Amino acid sequence: MVYDLISIENDTYKYQSKDGAGAKEKQSILNEEDDLWTKLRHMHIAEVSEKIPKLVKEISANKKINDNKITMSGLSQLMKKMPAFRKQISKVCNAP
Repeated sequence: MVYDLISIENDTYKYQSKDGAGAKEKQSILNEEDDLWTKLRHMHIAEVSEKIPKLVKEISANKKINDNKITMSGLSQLMKKMPAFRKQISKVCNAP
């Protein structure tokens, strides 16, 4: 379904991402090395829609963030300080 709905060339999904400095073009390679892709690719869209928010909460819990106190600016600052956290969040939030 992803390949039918989204423009993907050579297993690469290109998208616009808004960072603190503005919009940037980014890409995700959808292959066997992408854990999130391999986990979600055969699931029904309804299951994926439920799974993504749970994954974001798990990542937040792993980083000992209180979900009640998260703000967009606070999350942005945290992501800038922790590259690994930013990579995990971007995979989850930008999953096709």
